[in-house]
Amino acid sequence: EFRPINPSGKPITLRQLMTHRSGLLREPPLGNYFDPHNLSLAQMVESLNTTELVYPPETKVKYSNAGVAVVGYVLEKTQGERFGTYVRRKVLEPLEMKRSFFEPDPKLMQDVAKAIMWMLHGREFAAPTFELGMAPAGCMYSTVLDLAKFLKVLAKGGEGLLQQATLEEMWRPQFAPQGTKTGIGLGFFIDSHRGQRRIGHNGAMYGFATELAYLPDLKLGVVVAISCDCANPVAHQIAGFALDSMLAVREGKKVPDFRPTAPVSDEWRR
Repeated sequence: EFRPINPSGKPITLRQLMTHRSGLLREPPLGNYFDPHNLSLAQMVESLNTTELVYPPETKVKYSNAGVAVVGYVLEKTQGERFGTYVRRKVLEPLEMKRSFFEPDPKLMQDVAKAIMWMLHGREFAAPTFELGMAPAGCMYSTVLDLAKFLKVLAKGGEGLLQQATLEEMWRPQFAPQGTKTGIGLGFFIDSHRGQRRIGHNGAMYGFATELAYLPDLKLGVVVAISCDCANPVAHQIAGFALDSMLAVREGKKVPDFRPTAPVSDEWRR
């Protein structure tokens, strides 16, 4: 069912889709951020057949929620089970992430944080709550405590869910020269923090901003969740400060003072 217009003729692979090198556009025509119709993954994938690849597969990085969602659809098709149901049964439940889910759970929806949208001139309003048709790309409901359980499993080398070698492959920059230390892995972004390897991912949804950061060689990690739109730079700063604080404690040093941001000065504004 997946037939986007591909002038190069080069086949698209799952590894390309997972590393944002498939050449797909960022958002699908249907099931995107602005589509409130709660469409299925199948309908989302079908809508991609009206689009043309932005780049030939594998040649360049082009972040694509559509691409990650296609990977979720492949899982759904090959396993014969809805994506959200399968991931809950095979991943979330074994990890005892009991308050995490992709498909709305009436028992838990009442506890979802009330998120806000805002504008620079002061207007605020409640964030929309409709489901997207590209759920695998970033529509998991969760808590910082549940995601801390996820980090613990990473720290234990997969703990029966994945082999350590599989994790290391996920944390290796893909389509990069040997020895490259930064880039995009399988589901993770790889960079560094204070000289330490850092892996993780951030997220943004109407009214929410999140950051998960992990230093695998030291087994230190942090999860940040903010119920306010467009707050990813804030989440990133909080995560960095948390990592700095943990590193200081581990090294027996003074915990750094938190430096809040301040308005730009009149001089810089000119």
